[in-house]
Amino acid sequence: MEQMEQPEEACLSLCRGKFLELLKEGRWEYVRRVNASGAVMIVAVTEEGELLLVEEYRVPLHARTVGLPAGISGDEGEESSLQSARRELEEETGYRADSWTYLLAGPSSPGLTTEMVSFYMAEGLHRISEGGGVAHENITVHRIPLTLVHDWLMEQMEQGKVVDYVILMAYDEHYQGSEESGSVSSLEFVKNGVASMVASVPKERVVAALPFYTRLWKESKSKGGKPTSQAYGMSAAETILKSHDTTAKWDDTTGQYFAQYKDGGYTYKIWLEEETSLGKKMDEVAKQKVAGFAFWKLGCERPATWSTIQKYCK
Repeated sequence: MEQMEQPEEACLSLCRGKFLELLKEGRWEYVRRVNASGAVMIVAVTEEGELLLVEEYRVPLHARTVGLPAGISGDEGEESSLQSARRELEEETGYRADSWTYLLAGPSSPGLTTEMVSFYMAEGLHRISEGGGVAHENITVHRIPLTLVHDWLMEQMEQGKVVDYVILMAYDEHYQGSEESGSVSSLEFVKNGVASMVASVPKERVVAALPFYTRLWKESKSKGGKPTSQAYGMSAAETILKSHDTTAKWDDTTGQYFAQYKDGGYTYKIWLEEETSLGKKMDEVAKQKVAGFAFWKLGCERPATWSTIQKYCK
């Protein structure tokens, strides 16, 4: 059967530095951080309705960049992603927040690095220092009214500064290890996630990432037991249903086709990702006029999937 998880090949270390390691797995080359567990990015809004943005020089781009406060998690010893977010906000902006809300986590560049970014909303801000980052960072802090963020960022781009995009991972609503079976990416989950993001980040800098895969859930026989799941591509999921003589039915609640069957005393459930559900998600995202789409994972889609995507390409 066609599964999302591909057989692992031997991983070869090509080069290892103080902070990064270059790896090769099969034909794929990618990097991972040596002394960090991930990264954090903070959407910080003041009581006056201003978004905090930071500007600094980035060596790989040889340019000054503008983006949300962000940083590495775990490079300062044992700390959670929330602790890292608090530290980075104070170091870079000089602000401390009374209220923190976890938003989501997603890959920073899944074709390049293993790094995952955790996003937080920081509210109830009060200034405790000038900020500016640690030694040699020379960060400039900008407080921009939410209503003016778009125009301000466009001005920065005209001046030759690089403005970050924010990738919204609109999937993993239910994931391996979830307490209950459920959709990887229901329509309402996508709508709420995009609406929340564009409320704080200029829509022109938001990229919505949608799934090509789904999960087949195997529910425990014992009451209260956690389900297990396996990820599958679109074609493989249909093959499984056919092999169990099961037909999926449309579920308005999730905006997906849903099916369940019993085998060996276990109940199996699946919320399918296919062209209809993907199109409905893209319809909702397009209404917000974000910068574009991303998808995970290539190889899990079908040829017909690209016909759906093509409708949204300008």
